[in-house]
Amino acid sequence: MKKLLALAVMLGISVSANAAITPQQAKNIALSSAGGGQVTDFDLERKKSGFYYEVEVKNNGVEYEFKIDVATGKILQRKVENKVKPGQPVQPVTPTPAPVVMISVQQAKQIALQAVGGGWVTDIELENKRSANPYYEVEVRDNLGREYDVKINATTGAVISVTPDSNPGTGTVMISVQQAKQIALQAVGGGWVTDIELENKRSANPYYDVEVRDNRGREYEVKINATTGAVISVKRD
Repeated sequence: MKKLLALAVMLGISVSANAAITPQQAKNIALSSAGGGQVTDFDLERKKSGFYYEVEVKNNGVEYEFKIDVATGKILQRKVENKVKPGQPVQPVTPTPAPVVMISVQQAKQIALQAVGGGWVTDIELENKRSANPYYEVEVRDNLGREYDVKINATTGAVISVTPDSNPGTGTVMISVQQAKQIALQAVGGGWVTDIELENKRSANPYYDVEVRDNRGREYEVKINATTGAVISVKRD
């Protein structure tokens, strides 16, 4: 609306200060009068006594053209052009409802862990979230260090598939994320973890890279051997 009115001012057209109908409201008025459908064109036009919106709508093969007063929302003119041939059945347009994601991230993690018999989640993503079949893709490492890719229906919580990692690393990860956090906090004398990543997980020497802020606000980077739990290094930022 503001852009349209600004354009009118640039063209030297005086717009009434009583203009109360927004473009979206005008579209809604037109759609309601046409019984639904979709807006195919929209313009702000001038008449002698003020301004009006010109809205074109198409619904079930029938085209409508509306002129709607900017100040009052009154339909000034309504034209109908039937594009449906005689005897041709009219197919109603039924919008496809957006899928509803019912399973939370935490619930998806729990389902994935149950599917592999325990362990910890290393990564989780919601995929196809704008499609009819959204799902969670969860990467899990079990208590023996084996990795799995678990896909979970984000609407029902059903397990779609459990796929073992076909290319596991030669190093065995024995230390969980939670254990790595505790080791890092002990290494700097307390505080809280701001970030943690498992690095080199497909190599013979996987390690955790843990970012920690101590109780005085000082930041550290702590590297921990993911197999033994030994602290590799503590570096202050």
